[in-house]
Amino acid sequence: MKIIYVLPNLKVSGAVVVYEQADRLNELGHDVRITSLDEPVDVNLYPLKVNPQRLQDSLEDFKTADAIIAMNAVCAFYINDLETQAKKYYLLINEEFKFYPKELFKAKYKGVDDDRIVIERDSQKKYLESSYNLKMGYITSNDDLAEMLKQFNQKASVVPIGVNSKLIYPDLGIPKGDKLRIVIEGAPLPWKGIKVINRALTEFLHHDFELWSIGDCPSFIKSNKHWKSPDFKTVRKILSSADILIRAYSEDGIAEIQAWAMACGCVVLTTETSGTKMFCNNKNSVIVKVDDYKQLAEELKLLMKDKVRREELVRNGLETANKLSWKSSVKVLESILKGRKPHGRI
Repeated sequence: MKIIYVLPNLKVSGAVVVYEQADRLNELGHDVRITSLDEPVDVNLYPLKVNPQRLQDSLEDFKTADAIIAMNAVCAFYINDLETQAKKYYLLINEEFKFYPKELFKAKYKGVDDDRIVIERDSQKKYLESSYNLKMGYITSNDDLAEMLKQFNQKASVVPIGVNSKLIYPDLGIPKGDKLRIVIEGAPLPWKGIKVINRALTEFLHHDFELWSIGDCPSFIKSNKHWKSPDFKTVRKILSSADILIRAYSEDGIAEIQAWAMACGCVVLTTETSGTKMFCNNKNSVIVKVDDYKQLAEELKLLMKDKVRREELVRNGLETANKLSWKSSVKVLESILKGRKPHGRI
C-alpha cells in the first residue's frame, strides 16, 4: 500500500505517534510518505527513517495513494478536498477543543469584550466539530476520543501508543548525589499544567530534592537543569536517572512521556486524562485530579517519604511499559487501512 501522512508541521505535539507508525508500516513493506502543510524541517527528537517530503512534491502521490491520514482538523479538511482514489482517515490523538480555554482567547484578543470572545470560541468549536463530521475513517489514540466521536455518528478504531524498546529503556542515566531527583515536563500553555506544577512546588519552600525540567518551561520554574528539546537518547538518560516524573496536563491524549518514564524505571505522578487512563493505574503510577495543585503537592510529599512505595511503582511501571507494544498496535492499524479490521478497541 502507498500510505501518506499529512501533518500541520513536523514538530507538532504528538508527531512521534506518526513517526512510530510510519516507520513500522514501512518495515512491513508499505510505501510510506510523510508530508506537512508547513515546509519540512529537521526532526531532532525521533530518528525517523521515512524521509519527509514537501507538500508540492506529494501532489502526484496523493492521486495514486491507497490511504491518506490527516493528523489534525486543518489537515483533515485539506485531504477531504483532494481528488484521489485513496481512503481518507483522520488520526485523532487529542480532543482539540480542550486546547482553546477561555483564558487563551482572552490572551489572543486583548481588549475584546466577553461577547466577542464567546463568538470566537463558538466559531472554533464549530470548525472542529465540522472536522468530526467528514466522510472519512477515524482512528483515535484512546477510548475517550472514540466515545466522543460517537456523538458525531463516527465509529472510530482505537490504536493506542506503544513504547519503542530500542529507544526507551533503563539506561545508566546521569550520576547524582543523595537527593531525590524530580523531573517536570510542561509549558505555559493552559492545558500543559506548568502553573499547576509551580503552585504545587511552592509547598516545598525549602525542598530537599533536585529539580530538572523538560520542554518550554517558563523562567519562574527554578530548575537545577533544563532541556528544551532533548532527543530520545537524552530523554532516556534523564528519565533513567530521575526518581519521579511529574506531568500535569489537563488534556493529554497519548501520555507518551509517562509511558517512557515507566520504561526507564521512573515513578510517574500525573493527572487523569484520556491518555493516562489507557495504561496508568494506582499500581503503576500516582494519579491526581486535573488542576488540583494541593493534591499534587500532597502526593509528592508522600512519594518522597515512602521509598518502598516508589520501588513498587517502578516495578509495576516497568511491567506495564513492556506490554505497550508498537508492533501489535501497528499490525492492527495495517488491518484498518486494508479494510480488514472492524471498528472498536484493539
